Amino acid sequence: MYVGDNYEHDVAGAAGAGLRTVWLNRAGAPAAGPVRADVVIGSLDELPDAVTSLAG
Repeated sequence: MYVGDNYEHDVAGAAGAGLRTVWLNRAGAPAAGPVRADVVIGSLDELPDAVTSLAG
């Protein structure tokens, strides 16, 4: 699993490498390409639930 706040470098790059992705999207920006993060969170407070949902 990869957690990052930059769509292009973190989400698209990690997904391209076959990793599950969590996008920390504090601004609520739209995805800048066709790759979808497995989970999108708005703050790090949401990260434990995101990890649990991907592990489940």
